[in-house]
Amino acid sequence: MHGMAHITGGAFANLLRLRRASYEIDSLPRTPPIMELIRSRGVEDAEMYRTFNMGVGLCVIAAESDARGIIAALRGHGIASQAIGHVGAGSGVRVGGVDVA
Repeated sequence: MHGMAHITGGAFANLLRLRRASYEIDSLPRTPPIMELIRSRGVEDAEMYRTFNMGVGLCVIAAESDARGIIAALRGHGIASQAIGHVGAGSGVRVGGVDVA
């Protein structure tokens, strides 16, 4: 495991606190209904991903080869988890194709 980021205030931009890299989040879990309600009131996706966690409370950054074992361990403790993206060269955070940091 390379790091963990609590996705609270500042939302997905918090990933940049771990290290400068390119974080591509492209497989989010189902968006909670309250977030859909806020979005339906005219808040753009970029602002939603900069402000709210969109149902993701914690990101674990790990090698792809370790992902299945980490997910299985978390699920074994009753914690819903899934792989939601990948880390690459560069700097910034993209969520669902939207630049957020």
